Amino acid sequence: MKLPNFSAPGIFAATTFLLAAPAAQAETAPVYSLDKALTLARKVLAERNEPDVFIRSIALEKPAMFSDKQKWVVTWSRALPASQPRLREIGLSIDMDGRAVRVVK
Repeated sequence: MKLPNFSAPGIFAATTFLLAAPAAQAETAPVYSLDKALTLARKVLAERNEPDVFIRSIALEKPAMFSDKQKWVVTWSRALPASQPRLREIGLSIDMDGRAVRVVK
């Protein structure tokens, strides 16, 4: 059985195309605005009653390479105690419907 002859330039071109294809898609504005996400993050942080903790960053991210879904990822200035003693809350993940989930590690 003879195997196909794959050349290095051909493999490079195919790989480059596959990796660049998602980047070529038009970026869409988030459904849940930055202002709303920031307001929600501030509210959640205020409920924690930790005056020395602040929002270190907030970023719009895509959870998967080939997904159209977006989410806001918020990180705190320091880790906070979580519901389980060995876990620490490091921020929030906010979906485009406004649902917030605490991020722990």
